[in-house]
Amino acid sequence: MNARPDSGELHHEGPAVALLVEAVLENVAEAITVVDASGRTVFANRAALELLGLESEAELTQAEPGEIMSRFLVLDETGAELDLASMPGRRLFDGEPAIPLLVRNIVRATGEERWFVVRASPIVDPESREVLYAANVFENVTQVKRAQLAEAFMAQASRVLASSMDYNETLQRIARLAATQIAECCAVDVLGERGQLERVAVDHADPDKLALVEHLDRSYRPALDEPLGVPEVIRSGQAKIYRGITDRSLAAYARDSNHLELLRSLRARDVIIVPLAAPARTLGTITLVSSNTGRRLTEADLDLAVRLGRRAGTAVESARLYTERAHIAHSLQRALMPYSLPEIPGFELAASYRAAGELNEVGGDFYDVYPSGAEHWVLVIGDVCGKGPDAAGVTALARHTLRTASMFDPSPATMVRTLHRALLQQLPGQQMCTVCVVSVGAPRGTATLRLALGGHPQPLLIDSGGRTYAVGEPGTALGLVEPINVTETAFELHPGETLLLYTDGVPETWRSRFEHTSPLMRLCEGAPGQALSELLAGIESAALASAAGAPRDDMALLGLRLASTRAR
Repeated sequence: MNARPDSGELHHEGPAVALLVEAVLENVAEAITVVDASGRTVFANRAALELLGLESEAELTQAEPGEIMSRFLVLDETGAELDLASMPGRRLFDGEPAIPLLVRNIVRATGEERWFVVRASPIVDPESREVLYAANVFENVTQVKRAQLAEAFMAQASRVLASSMDYNETLQRIARLAATQIAECCAVDVLGERGQLERVAVDHADPDKLALVEHLDRSYRPALDEPLGVPEVIRSGQAKIYRGITDRSLAAYARDSNHLELLRSLRARDVIIVPLAAPARTLGTITLVSSNTGRRLTEADLDLAVRLGRRAGTAVESARLYTERAHIAHSLQRALMPYSLPEIPGFELAASYRAAGELNEVGGDFYDVYPSGAEHWVLVIGDVCGKGPDAAGVTALARHTLRTASMFDPSPATMVRTLHRALLQQLPGQQMCTVCVVSVGAPRGTATLRLALGGHPQPLLIDSGGRTYAVGEPGTALGLVEPINVTETAFELHPGETLLLYTDGVPETWRSRFEHTSPLMRLCEGAPGQALSELLAGIESAALASAAGAPRDDMALLGLRLASTRAR
């Protein structure tokens, strides 16, 4: 072979040994080259020539140092480009240790990607110990590395998809992830509620090309009846890979000359389109595009994209179901609360409600304010045991029963007893409810209030100086046992005084069970200097802070304040 060291140079053991070594090196699976101090290659086995895409050893041994390497894009694990001086073999000649190096190798002409572990060993002069040659071994670890990267990518994508129920946000993050780790461009299209195709996420490694992709979507969004591309994958549910896209194929796909020019500007070479697959239907597609400057998309990339489509499709379906349930729950919750508070002449009125737990779960707390006869109003606050549809049913029953009962007898104690009987008749022993009912008369200097409690926390009366008193007599929870104990209490509300009704979720956010109302009472001390809505907002904020933003129970507040001077 030309330009290789003779047997004496390699081994100093004679021609027979040199020939034996050469025969061994020619037949090993790993690519092996030997370079001299000037950087010229003096030996390459058959595997090395195949790796470099060369037909003869002469092409390599006669090339200038670095000439063959320029045909490849050589990167380290972080994506930084490597030069010849970075290779382990060159480090040997500089007196440095030849630490094995993992490199990503992309053939510039074809975009083929390989991963190698490059190792180097010195061939030294036995007398001077001078490094005469460096023997380089290239171990192909492409399959192993791709498998590792695929699993790492899927783990990262799964974390992104699980991070939020806002699927538009998570799909945009998925597109960004795929555009940096699989292909230069990633776009996600979904079927809207009316069956139309919507682009919900797109990203490109090149910001200028990103604007081009967005312009293409706005101007030439595909129709669902088109035979190829995204519509085809949505209809069939089968992934597609288009490799080596030619100008002829672009011309056949383009709608007009402007469309063709835009497609050419994108410089797409390979395209993968996979279904965004939910368990029972196809929700949309994920499209990956590799340009002429990037690596080729492979069957392995197709398999990875299919996995991503399934995982993302399941996440999107879950997010949609969650959103639908949340919308239903919110609508139901609003229906169980007054749409707005009435204006009661001479009074200031405010309410606050905060549901605990998941956003799609109907809470069990409720309140209501409504007129009852001439110049009389009823304030109600209650707490149904449990959450969800069952609690919503009891809440609706409680509100409507109390409203109906007040039409026949405005006595709060009678109303509480009527609700208890209704619960026993319809849900005997199945649902517990606590309630506080307050009857308010029109103020004449002071206002006369009557109060009855069915197992509910006592309201707080806050005088004009900020002093706080619990009012009312505790009673029996409703819907469980007979008979119940209900006591009606009458008291007066003077100008500037406030009555605060609340559910037990408010005081329970504070840790000390034996001082439930103490923090609440301290917050009420500042009531005279605050608008009623500000007082309720401050109590809710303090309770949330005490519960670290995640209260275990719903919280409802209802406040009534007699104005210092009556409106004329």
